[in-house]
Amino acid sequence: RVFRLNEDRAVINRYGFNNDGMEIVKNRLLKERHRKGVLGINIGPNKNSLNPINDYKIVAKKLAKYSDYIAINVSSPNTPNLRKLQGKSLLSDVIESTKEGINEAEEKKPIFLKISPDLVTSELEGVIEISILKKLDAIIVSNTTIERPKLLNNSKNQLGGLSGYPLFEKSTKIFTIFILRLFHLFVVK
Repeated sequence: RVFRLNEDRAVINRYGFNNDGMEIVKNRLLKERHRKGVLGINIGPNKNSLNPINDYKIVAKKLAKYSDYIAINVSSPNTPNLRKLQGKSLLSDVIESTKEGINEAEEKKPIFLKISPDLVTSELEGVIEISILKKLDAIIVSNTTIERPKLLNNSKNQLGGLSGYPLFEKSTKIFTIFILRLFHLFVVK
C-alpha cells in the first residue's frame, strides 16, 4: 500500500485512515499525557459511515481532550467520497459538527483544515470563504494528490495519493493563493 518512487523523489500511498478505533487511540494518548511537543489529531469519517458529518463530531468529542489541536481531514484521496466534503455547504456542516464535538467535550482546541491540492480555483475560493467565516485557526496545505504528472518514471499507475517533490509546485500554488487572498482581505482593506 506504499510505493516509493525514488527517481521521482516521491511516494504513492493508499493507507487511508487506518487506526485501531477511538477507544484504543484514547488509551494510547492517556499514556502519553506527559509528552513533550505538540500533538494534533487528524480526524475523518469511516469509509463505510452512514453519517460522515456526524463522525467528525463523535471523534472530536472523544479525543479533543488529548490533543493540542484537531485537524479536519476532508482531503484524503484514499477514502471514497471524502473530498466531496470540501464543497461550501458540506464543509460548513463538517466544521460545525467538529466544533460541536469539541464543545461537548468542554474543550477549547484550535481547529485546522487539511485540504486537497487538487482543488480548482473556484473550489479553493469556497474553502477560503468558509474557513474565514468559521474562524478556523489554520489550513494544512496540502494532502496528497491523485494527479500523476507525466514526468513520473515508475509506479505512476498505482492508486493512492502522490506526495513528495512532484507535489511541490502544486501545493505551493495553493498556498500562494491562500496567502494572497488573506493579504487582500486583511491587509489591503
